[in-house]
Amino acid sequence: MSVGGCVLAATGKTWSPESYEMQQLSDLNAMERQQDTNLWASSAIYLAANGVLLVAVAAVSGSLAPLSVLAAAGIGIFGLILTYVWWITAERAYIYEIHWIERAKALQRHVGLPDEFAVWSENRPPGPSARNANRLLRLSLFGVWAIITATSMLWLVVRF
Repeated sequence: MSVGGCVLAATGKTWSPESYEMQQLSDLNAMERQQDTNLWASSAIYLAANGVLLVAVAAVSGSLAPLSVLAAAGIGIFGLILTYVWWITAERAYIYEIHWIERAKALQRHVGLPDEFAVWSENRPPGPSARNANRLLRLSLFGVWAIITATSMLWLVVRF
């Protein structure tokens, strides 16, 4: 067994970090980048779906007929559910991003990469976080759906 290596239980073969560390670092970086791409692609889809629902609410809100208000309430509830599912999906993606970054940082330390060449450093670049911008957008849409749902339900309760 090599220094720092281990025997893999499933195959009985010896794995040595020295022989795979740069490829492993590349793989970890690629996994984080793919997770980030998945996050933003799915966020675009969820945002488009929210946009369609908002257009639907605008279409039915031209009338104060009970059926139109009920439709707005139903669309609002669906919007709340959609935004909540988006929240879960995005937060789970962030967890995986952090997971791959932490593993890559550990491997960078193990390899001894100087900070100026390491892909991941302990200090993030300055500026606003894209993660927080995504969260703000989701929270704003959740608030819009809550208001639409609450006002529609209130109108129905007062009316009947």
